[in-house]
Amino acid sequence: MLSPYRHHCRAIHLLVVVVAVTGCAERPVIPISADAQDSGGQNQDYFDYAVDNLNHLSKFGPTQILSQIIDRLNQWSRIEQPQTNWQLDPLLATLPEIFQTGPLISSLEDATYTNYDGAYLRECALVNGVANYASLNSSDDLEAAQDLFDWVVAHIALDPQPAADAKPAAQLPWQTLLLGHGTAVDRAWLFALLARQIDLDVVLLYLPQAAGPDESPTLTLWTVGILHNGEIYLFDPTYGLPLPGPDQSIATLTDVQQNQALLRAWDTAEKPYWVTDAMVEQVVPFVEASPQSLSKRMKSVQMALGGQNRMRLINNPSQLADAIDALDQMPRPRIWPWPYVAGRILADSANQDRLRIASELGQYSKFVIGEVNPLWAGRLQQLAGRYTTQIEGVPRRSHDAPIGEKGAKPLLLASRTMAQKLPKKNIPAEDKKQIDFLFKRADVIRRDATRHLATIALDEGNYPLAEYYLDQTDKQQTAPTWPKDSVKRSTMMTRGRVAEAAGDLSKAVQQYREVSGPERDEAAQRIKRIQSKLSSEKS
Repeated sequence: MLSPYRHHCRAIHLLVVVVAVTGCAERPVIPISADAQDSGGQNQDYFDYAVDNLNHLSKFGPTQILSQIIDRLNQWSRIEQPQTNWQLDPLLATLPEIFQTGPLISSLEDATYTNYDGAYLRECALVNGVANYASLNSSDDLEAAQDLFDWVVAHIALDPQPAADAKPAAQLPWQTLLLGHGTAVDRAWLFALLARQIDLDVVLLYLPQAAGPDESPTLTLWTVGILHNGEIYLFDPTYGLPLPGPDQSIATLTDVQQNQALLRAWDTAEKPYWVTDAMVEQVVPFVEASPQSLSKRMKSVQMALGGQNRMRLINNPSQLADAIDALDQMPRPRIWPWPYVAGRILADSANQDRLRIASELGQYSKFVIGEVNPLWAGRLQQLAGRYTTQIEGVPRRSHDAPIGEKGAKPLLLASRTMAQKLPKKNIPAEDKKQIDFLFKRADVIRRDATRHLATIALDEGNYPLAEYYLDQTDKQQTAPTWPKDSVKRSTMMTRGRVAEAAGDLSKAVQQYREVSGPERDEAAQRIKRIQSKLSSEKS
């Protein structure tokens, strides 16, 4: 393993030093203007620095600026001593007893901001950017919910649900965003956080399901419900679609409880929809309330944000539980334990899922000395809908990044040429293993940058370009140089979406029929929907 100090001259020749390989910590690049503000002694400057950098995370590496943000917030808090009417939310008592104690819960009233808070603030900033962009053209709350759900399904490929006897697996919402894939639970968690950012009320609905005839039923995630005008509208993260209601509307819980034939609309010859008539009368509701969203520290930041930033940091689960309970359709909701379970799973340093996530996220680490990885910056700009670089003096376009920042497309295009920065000849024998590793990483970076460009082209309505990038994605994954230990990502579901969006419905059906794995259920329903549309047009 190379040391960047001992081999400084050779590092200049090779140009490459990867933080994840060398073990070196990333150093935050602090703007001079921020330091000048600090020396001025203006307490508001500490807070403004933290908020401003949360809004420009693409300028820094994955963890580069978080410690500085936390440091500024602690300086602000010590001087300001913000006063809030905070109290511990009583709905915490509905969590399993094992989660009602421990460092995260006991620290909710603490005034000192921690690294956990930094990660949470970063997650809120990322989710807020997605929510604002994905709901930009929504005309009302229900349409906004549909737009957010469609975004999740299109951008987060569905992973298989772990087997019942498998070791616990989990990933956090910010990880799901960056990785671009997750289980139905991961999709549901992300959708709930997106909806919260635009002030939609969300409830996660579980149903009792037995694994076999002699097995006791366990609670299984069914849908994510959006509370709107006194009804709960149902979105199924496994099937990737809202449940169909009367007259092609989105089904509500009332609809399926009063007309359970609606559930049978998703039955196919190969597979009936798993929810039975009796099960919908046994709905068990939960509300999402991660620990940091209940802390006194986040409430202080939320109050200080005022109207300058609509990012939502705090949660009031008891208030939402009261609103759901008033519908008299199900038991009073409890706090969803999954975020607490996930935290404990990922806190185990030996957990294989934690190691897998770290390996996948390694592609976002610095690749070249002194540079932010363009894949990291490009992915963050993509999530916020900032696709193009703004040209000074020209009116801002809808997908332009702020002045001084590159858009997602040029950054992702740069990511596709990362291997060109690596030496190919005259490599010292002791460096060859590391350089080989970097070439493998560059292959994965190129693949992921290409599939992100395909998604952008689809979003912009450039369907031929989307197909080109999907072709390139498959070409890269099937090349002889593709690392054997790297997971291949199927493009077939996205190809179906591209054809459907382009109006080539026959081709869409053909592509959806080729889908295998966990997204097969969604593909089957999309085929049914297209065939129904074609039949109605003929008649």
